[in-house]
Amino acid sequence: MSAPATAPAARRIVILGDGVAAWMTAAALADALGPSCRIFVVDPGSGPPADFAGADTLLPLAAARLPFRRDEDRLLSSARGTFGWGVAFAGWAAPDRAWFLPFGSIGANLGPLPFHHIVLRLRSEGRTPRLADYSLPALAAQAGRFARPVTDARSVLSTCAYALHLDLASLAAALRARAEGAGVEQAPAPFGSAERTGAVVAAVRTADGTRLTADLFLDLSAGARLAGDGEWEDWSAWLPCDRALVARVPRPAPPPPYGLAEAHAAGWTRQLPLADATAVVSCYRADAGGEAAALASLRRAAGSASFEPDADVPLAFGRRREAWRGNCVALGPAATLVDPLVVSNLHLLQTALARLLELLPAEAQSPATAREYNRRTAAELDNVRDHAAALYLTNGRRGEPFWDECRTRKPPASLDYRMRLFTGRGKVVLYDEEPLEEAAWTSLFDEQGIRPARWHPMVDGLPAVELDAHLARVRAIMIEELKRMPFHADYLARLGAAGEQRAGASREVTR
Repeated sequence: MSAPATAPAARRIVILGDGVAAWMTAAALADALGPSCRIFVVDPGSGPPADFAGADTLLPLAAARLPFRRDEDRLLSSARGTFGWGVAFAGWAAPDRAWFLPFGSIGANLGPLPFHHIVLRLRSEGRTPRLADYSLPALAAQAGRFARPVTDARSVLSTCAYALHLDLASLAAALRARAEGAGVEQAPAPFGSAERTGAVVAAVRTADGTRLTADLFLDLSAGARLAGDGEWEDWSAWLPCDRALVARVPRPAPPPPYGLAEAHAAGWTRQLPLADATAVVSCYRADAGGEAAALASLRRAAGSASFEPDADVPLAFGRRREAWRGNCVALGPAATLVDPLVVSNLHLLQTALARLLELLPAEAQSPATAREYNRRTAAELDNVRDHAAALYLTNGRRGEPFWDECRTRKPPASLDYRMRLFTGRGKVVLYDEEPLEEAAWTSLFDEQGIRPARWHPMVDGLPAVELDAHLARVRAIMIEELKRMPFHADYLARLGAAGEQRAGASREVTR
């Protein structure tokens, strides 16, 4: 007979970190554990900024129970956010070519036949369909329209998914207010030192001598100042950028409902539209002479030849081999840094928090729980690495040393396996802890020129005219739904007006 379940023994938790990472963690734990757990946030003091990107995305699979996800309109308003149907990639497949990676499904299967196999067969007969032409999120992004998806499978809106583009400083302020309102305490001084025996942390001392003990310590500091010198897996062989220029530029009106990742001679530039600006990060590799190319790309985004970035920050893409050791868990910037081409570091923090809350043990030092957390975390992060690495490895920018070198790199074994299955049979394999849907992999492979050698043999049993008719039906249904969607800017304006009404009603009640 098993022992009865007990409440988690983590009655005191110390979080080392700042910015959105620390305060999202604090708010999530306070929401989940309630007043029975005392939570402290300790500022790490000097060091690189944890929120280097200025803005980031939350993908469709972000855990609904984490802070604000149950009130998405409030989250969007607090973080000056917009919606995103996907990511436009410019200059990756070729310098003059662009394509769109949508969130959600692409097309519709014909019985047991996968949609992209139908497209492959029709291309062999001289037609030129692109997968994004049969994605409602892609069509809506192009048209500047937005409506939230529905769960009714009879509606084509059920095939859609979307991300949120969020300003990190505004989000951090909102999360801090929420966390402190729930009883989270800010330590009186920055981090000074840690008392530890092996992997077990006994206490944290702040710069003024305050000693904080806890059952569980969470390290979210850039440089992992509390978790220590755990083994770091370097991903620079596949994600080669090592610096980033960061800026906030005036945005076009209205804000487009998608992000943009545009390749330049020695890296790439990301643009994320916010409610009042566009956040720009231009990543580059310094030893490839990339700073000049990154600065030129950023200035094109700003529309000014004299524009200067707000910061130039170092990047080290990779992950800790063991995020949880003893009674200390590395999260966010202490655990990983990924190239945020599609999956963001903010999104990975949310999934890590969901995993931590799910596995939070009755004893803070639980070796089996730590092993399971580390296994699942490593699987998720490796999947994200593979998707980003595939973009570099399959680039079509010929004659540029940075990109020519990227194509020569040997892919990670897991990515090589995925690519071989796709080129052989058009099969997209999905592993455990996948942050992206099948369509994200299919779009990447197809648009970057990784094409299957053959399609499903059952497709040959249908006449081309029937396949053409299927594609025409799918697109017609999407176009009709697209016509009913409001423009993205109008949708945001309505949310803002509704938020003002709710705030006004709240003020009336409290008078």
